[in-house]
Amino acid sequence: MRALITGASSGIGYELAKLFARDGHDLVLVARNRPVLEALADKLKEQHGTSVKVLAKDLGQPSAPQEIVSQLKKDGIQVDVLVNNAGVGAHGPFAESDLKVQLNMIQVNLTALTELTRLFLEDMVKRGQGRIFNIASTAAFQPGPLMAVYYASKAYVLSFSEALAEELRPTGVTITTLCPGPTDTGFQKAAGIQGIRLLKAKRMDAQTVARIGYEGLFKGKVIVISGLTNKIGAFLVRFVPRGIVRRAVRKLQEKNKQLLSWALFLLVLAGAGSEVRGATEPPQTEPRLLEQARAADPERYRFALDRGAQILPTPDGRSFYVFWAPAHWKASQRHPILVTLHGHASWAFDELYLWYPAAAKRGFAILALQWWFGQGESSWSYYLPQEMYPVMETILRGYGVLAGTALLHGFSRGSANVYALTALDQGSGNRFFKLTIANAGGAAPDFPFNVAISNGSYGQGAFAGTHWVLFCSEQDENPKRDGCPAMRNTRQWLESFGGQVDLFLEEFKQGHGGFHQNPRNVNLALDAFDHLTTAQKENGRSRRRSGSSFRQESKW
Repeated sequence: MRALITGASSGIGYELAKLFARDGHDLVLVARNRPVLEALADKLKEQHGTSVKVLAKDLGQPSAPQEIVSQLKKDGIQVDVLVNNAGVGAHGPFAESDLKVQLNMIQVNLTALTELTRLFLEDMVKRGQGRIFNIASTAAFQPGPLMAVYYASKAYVLSFSEALAEELRPTGVTITTLCPGPTDTGFQKAAGIQGIRLLKAKRMDAQTVARIGYEGLFKGKVIVISGLTNKIGAFLVRFVPRGIVRRAVRKLQEKNKQLLSWALFLLVLAGAGSEVRGATEPPQTEPRLLEQARAADPERYRFALDRGAQILPTPDGRSFYVFWAPAHWKASQRHPILVTLHGHASWAFDELYLWYPAAAKRGFAILALQWWFGQGESSWSYYLPQEMYPVMETILRGYGVLAGTALLHGFSRGSANVYALTALDQGSGNRFFKLTIANAGGAAPDFPFNVAISNGSYGQGAFAGTHWVLFCSEQDENPKRDGCPAMRNTRQWLESFGGQVDLFLEEFKQGHGGFHQNPRNVNLALDAFDHLTTAQKENGRSRRRSGSSFRQESKW
């Protein structure tokens, strides 16, 4: 695999080059400074034995993108990962600025990025694989007085990249956008912004930002925001009147005045947002979907609010989730949390309503994700697993959830997706999910993610270390998809890739939704989770040992 990195002579691009080389990827490095690029190339060749080609090009020149592509075609070099990192900035009132500087910024930040993306994308789509990594900024989430063109250019990069990510979902090509906050690089000096308020606050180093972005790229994330504070800022700014945001950003961009810290800025935004929203209703990030859910099931919506549940927008702004926790629940003390997916054409409120009695009794928090977008029944009408897992990951990390303290549950169509989510959780190294409940939804053999697992793309141990509870009903109206024949096949498939089915529940009297109709099912599943977590506390040396003593069949 070969990666082309623009702006590789310093900062984030320089650190990304080291990460790619460390992992054995060949490189094409692009920047204006040939001596620095050649020194970096020599270093990477010596340390990692990787092949590195240097192209000294100024992306401020309109001809540069086509020249890069032509040279690589002439040399027979294929690019598998395109990293559009090069960027420039300038500070000051637009009316007083040098027009040539502003137009050069547009050429580098927008035009060259767009052209390189188009030129390399065509071949990637034909090959059915490839990655494009565009570097934007947290500046993309709001207007930027005194850096108007720079902020607007980053908003373009984010919007453009998100749109392409959706267009390219079926193609095997992924688009990831990194949105770093203030970062220690040479950019500040070049843009003339060393003295602004925002940069007097604590900044992340380029190495850390590059690592976060690099990991997100290979997880297939659409948007990566580096740092918790930056994530909170990008999240909160959506709920604040635009006029307040404009004035706040201007203050942060002004030079040589008393520091308004980034944390204080976030608190100001949070306070303004509370005034706008009111204290009892959830923020309206996705008003159409939330209003549709509320109208469809007003009683269960009110049930959630009456019990103090939070109804919050997902980090990507596409949907919402419901979060409830007992009064004394603390993630830091390894208190458990249930992460649950509703069935087809359903609502997150349903899951809270069904799980609340058992969760309240046993001290579980509940996170119910609205993963259906409210219209249609195609795969496009729902989050795909590779889109859903980063959303879950961000939410769980936001609440401080620790590895091995979460129970994942999915019903019906939700169940059909827990297999991919569990594999992604294992592969990411997070391992939030100690146990997964697949409730009346088998692992469809033609589902693309399942096909990839079956083909060995995730190794023979894709489910190694995972524990499962499977439920089915003999009265299910679709036995080959959701009923006991499907779940028995699913059991064999899980075990063939290292998974351990600790509990297999079969109902003979109830239909498709029989799991919650019989409280014994719920209690046995939660007992299985309790057994695993108790065994881990007593002896964490072997997950297999802790689970094996619990394995049982239950039929009634």
